[in-house]
Amino acid sequence: MNPPSCSSLPCRSIILRVASMAKAAVHKARLLCSSIGYFRLMGPSMRPTFDDFNIVLAEKISILRGKVARGDIVMFVSPEPSRKFLTKRVKAVGGDVVSYATISRARGYTDLKKTLVVPNGHVWVQGDNLLYSRDSRHFGAVPYAYLCFRVFAVVWPLRDCRLMRNKIE
Repeated sequence: MNPPSCSSLPCRSIILRVASMAKAAVHKARLLCSSIGYFRLMGPSMRPTFDDFNIVLAEKISILRGKVARGDIVMFVSPEPSRKFLTKRVKAVGGDVVSYATISRARGYTDLKKTLVVPNGHVWVQGDNLLYSRDSRHFGAVPYAYLCFRVFAVVWPLRDCRLMRNKIE
């Protein structure tokens, strides 16, 4: 008697299903292993939330699942030609109306106000230190595809260790 052949439809279907599940499990394991990173922050734009040389933990599961909310601190690739990696707070998401005063470093805030609707698939980001932040007020709403990480904790220096709260002041 010959052993059953895997060319039969039920056997082949089971093998393909198991292979597909194994491939998905490997993909999820890779995603989870690479979904958390640590970063050293520099610059005045997010003061007082972060100081120079703070080291933060950030994750990308929220980004991949589309779960970024107002108040979250995100890391993204600048839409400007410099393509720098920036860290800012999400102030508005697609469909929200944003009003902001234009800023001049020489004169501070001006009386000129602008209002716009954030396009779907975009977020409006601003630094916490408005006078020293280059953000959506300069380059517009950021496409969701540019987002890389959501900051969830400060881990260094030890005196600054804390989980980040989702807040807008």
